[in-house]
Amino acid sequence: VAVCGAALLAMSLTSEAGRRWPPADVPAASLVSPGDRAREALQTVQSEVERYLRGEHSYEPIREGTEEDLSISLGAAKLMGYLHASSAGVLEVEKDSVYGVCVALPQVARSCGWPQELSSLCIRNYVVLLFNVILQVYLIYLLDKEDLVMNRFSGRMNMCNMGASMPRCPDGPGCTGPGGTQFTPSRLYDFDSYTTRSYVKQAFLDMFPDRKHDVNEHVDPGEFGVESSESRYVCVFVFVVSMMSELQGIWSLGKLLCSVPSTAESWIHYEVPAWAPKSHIKQVHACTELDFVKLAVAGMDIKWKVLNFIFVLMPKVLIWAGMLLAGTIFLMETQGIDNIVVNFTAL
Repeated sequence: VAVCGAALLAMSLTSEAGRRWPPADVPAASLVSPGDRAREALQTVQSEVERYLRGEHSYEPIREGTEEDLSISLGAAKLMGYLHASSAGVLEVEKDSVYGVCVALPQVARSCGWPQELSSLCIRNYVVLLFNVILQVYLIYLLDKEDLVMNRFSGRMNMCNMGASMPRCPDGPGCTGPGGTQFTPSRLYDFDSYTTRSYVKQAFLDMFPDRKHDVNEHVDPGEFGVESSESRYVCVFVFVVSMMSELQGIWSLGKLLCSVPSTAESWIHYEVPAWAPKSHIKQVHACTELDFVKLAVAGMDIKWKVLNFIFVLMPKVLIWAGMLLAGTIFLMETQGIDNIVVNFTAL
């Protein structure tokens, strides 16, 4: 909110192209909104615009030209000033996640004096958080169980890079499959097909031991290996990139817990603009009383920081790390190109 307010004030820096800010006929104090954060953001915008106008940035400085050229240059200066001001960082709570609700709602309830309605909402959200953690951990456990336990019981070996060097066969390294024969595209199967074909061959050998030579010559189980190692790497890379948004949420939550003051400050305020009476503002902008209620991140008592770290941040970190590991193993152990694409989409 402070950065947006500073940006809006910065957009009124000049009333004509090329005019420096602040105007000589307007006191600087009248252009500054209350609050330390707003003042700092506004000073940053002003500094970046003036640096741009002096040509101290790498982008093209303002120069004499047509009115359109000056307008473009001035717009670029204000845009870059806003970007530099916003890149300083803003503490935010996730709005579309149960983790963010469990951090913010108790602080709002505390600021309001723990009314019954907000207290019950806090309890409900902590219950939802508990079920969310249990469900996600259980699903990750099932993925790990399939890859690390059930595959071992079925005799499936780790696929590693079996079949990845098939284009260089038969003279290159890694051309021998788990069955002891050379990899060829026409003899490459998934593990289920490979084990079935191997079972049929072994059954013929057990039934006709005297015809072992004929069975080995005419019954070929093929080999088990990956169809395309490049597709695995691409899908794993895109999967990891898709997990970065969750990592950014973890980083933002950790930054919030470490950055806010360790004092119990109010997260809710009632603010009415001073530029007109409240009744006039309601009439012009169709506002309600709720529009004047502002929620903002503020100080948090140390005990709440510890609780949020243990019950909100740590489960979020562990679930992210577990999902990243389980998903990577799951994709790397997928044999077919179509299967790995489908599995990647599902993850």
